[in-house]
Amino acid sequence: IFESTMSNRFEWLHRQLTHPDPVGVVFIGAQHQVDWRAFSQRVASWYRTWRDLPLSKWALYCNHVDEFAAALLGAFYAGQTLYLPNDTLNGTMQHLSQWVDGFVGDFPVDEAISAQYVPHSTAVGVDLPDALNTNASVFFLTSGSTGLPKPIAKNIHQLHAEVSELHAQFGGWVQQLPVYATVTHQHFFGFIFRLLWPLLTGRCIAIDVLAYPENLLSVSDADVTLISSPAFLSR
Repeated sequence: IFESTMSNRFEWLHRQLTHPDPVGVVFIGAQHQVDWRAFSQRVASWYRTWRDLPLSKWALYCNHVDEFAAALLGAFYAGQTLYLPNDTLNGTMQHLSQWVDGFVGDFPVDEAISAQYVPHSTAVGVDLPDALNTNASVFFLTSGSTGLPKPIAKNIHQLHAEVSELHAQFGGWVQQLPVYATVTHQHFFGFIFRLLWPLLTGRCIAIDVLAYPENLLSVSDADVTLISSPAFLSR
């Protein structure tokens, strides 16, 4: 499904979205799965939503990885700048408000913060642009273990380089197995390993996080790639 010699994985993704495989699956869940056609429609819907918003800096948080991916790519097409927090706690939102003008996704409305809130996209999708906006950037927040969390910028070229390196190191080893995870996509580790790497290399991505070791028993696939943490594995 993916040629390792392709020079730009985002170009491949763009072609998948504009000419979706009618039978290919992107996300798998316990109750449903998302094929490329449905995913393309969600990306187009989010693109319409982002396009109708002023070009600005926005915080994005979505509980489910498939909706997060659609919102992220829609923002990339629209040229919006995103900040990705690790959680939606009041302190996190207050800290974010010094950089962003609005909160998009599964944020609680905080009346103490003067900002625009966009809970979800209900827009009817339009045709996607001819290419992703390669000038788009996304900001990840550090853990804050040595002070307040700080934003770290990553542009599409840097993200592409990181995914390409991961694929060179591990792609042959894990083959095209579906990707499950014990970590959230909102953290940089989960964003790269759980979402972007499999998305740009044609692997199915499990929607649900395996929060507890016993959740592994619910996985029906015989062979999977598990993106995890030392704490989870030690249990």
